Amino acid sequence: MKIESYKQGTPCWTDLSTTDQNGAKEFYSKIFGWEYQDIPMGEGQVYSIAQIDGSDAGAIFTQVAQEAEAGVPPHWKVYLAVDDIVSTASKVSDLGGTVIVEEFDEDESGRMIMAQDPTGAMIQFWQAKENIGAEVRDEHGAINWAELLTTDLDGAGKFYSELLGVNIADGGMPTPEGEAYHMIFVDGEPKGGITNLPPNLREMGVPSHWEVIFAVDDANEVVKTAKSMGAEVIFGPEDLDEIGVVAVMQDPQGAVIGINQPPTGSQPRDRIDVLDSEDKADRREPIPRWAKAELFRSFGGKCEGCLETFNQIGNLDVDHIIPVADGGTNDFDNLQLLCRSCNSKKGTKTMRELVEILINEGIRSS
Repeated sequence: MKIESYKQGTPCWTDLSTTDQNGAKEFYSKIFGWEYQDIPMGEGQVYSIAQIDGSDAGAIFTQVAQEAEAGVPPHWKVYLAVDDIVSTASKVSDLGGTVIVEEFDEDESGRMIMAQDPTGAMIQFWQAKENIGAEVRDEHGAINWAELLTTDLDGAGKFYSELLGVNIADGGMPTPEGEAYHMIFVDGEPKGGITNLPPNLREMGVPSHWEVIFAVDDANEVVKTAKSMGAEVIFGPEDLDEIGVVAVMQDPQGAVIGINQPPTGSQPRDRIDVLDSEDKADRREPIPRWAKAELFRSFGGKCEGCLETFNQIGNLDVDHIIPVADGGTNDFDNLQLLCRSCNSKKGTKTMRELVEILINEGIRSS
C-alpha cells in the first residue's frame, strides 16, 4: 500500500544499525526482496535505502563506533511522525524523557530528534519536509506494525499519549504469553502497541526498546529462508487468529525483527466491520478478537446466561461473543451481544451508542 503522509504518532520509518552492512543487505534482500539505493553519508558511511518496486521501505547502515564500544547490539530503530519537532523536543523532558540528540535537519528531507522515553527506550521523532519516511506499508517486506517492550507499561503509555496526543487503549489483545497489550491509536486507528518487557529479557539486562514488524506473504517460507542464512528463530511461526501468522527472529548479525503474514482476506488493522445477524448470508469481515473483547467489556463484561466474567472467559472464548442486530435488521437500530457458549443475549444498544463506545475505546467502526 502506497503512503503519501503520516499523522502524528504513527511509526513512519525504520532503519537498521548493524555490524555487517553488506551481510545484512544480502539477508534482507533474500527474505524481503529488497533492492538498495546507497547514499554516501561522509566519513566512509553509506546509508542503504531499501526499496520495494522503487518505493522506500527502510534502510540499513553500519553501526556507529560509539554504539559498538558501548556494547549496543545491532537493532532496528523506530521513527514516529510528529507535526512540530521543536515542540516535541520541548515536551520530552517535561514528561520525564531525555533528548539524546537535539533537533537537526536532514537536508530538505525533514527534521528529527533522538530521545529516550522515561522507561529507557530509545525512539526517533521525525518531522517530514520532502521525505515522509516509508513510502509503502502493509505489503511483503514493508513495515506494518511497531511495538514498545517496556518495564513500565502505564508510564510509557502516559508519556506517548501526552507527548503525541495518541490514545492508549487498555485491555487490548493479549500477547501469546497472556501479557497485557496496550494499543496505540492515532485518530481512532491502531498503529502500534505497548507491552511488558518479558521477565527473561529483564533478567538478561535487556532494556526497554521498540521493535518493528514487517508484513510478509508467507511467514513459513520467510522463516525457512532466514534460518538457512543463519537467523535464529525466537518465536513462531504461529497462527494468532485475526492477527495472522507471526514470527520473531534474530538476523545473522543479532538484530531482532518480527514478521506478520496477515490472515487471508483480512483488512488492514484500521478496518473493523460489524457482523450482521446469525442468519445473514452476506456477513462482512469478522471483528478482530481484541475488538470483540472491548465490545464485550463495554456491555458489562459478563454473560448473564453462563455467568462467566470476561476475565474468566479469557481470549480463547472471545470468538463466542458476537454483536448481532436485534431481529436481524440491517440498520442495527438495536444491537445485542450473543454468547455462543450458552446462546444467550444480553444488553440492547442502538448503533449510535455502539459507535460512541467504539470511539471512546479507541476503535474505529467501518
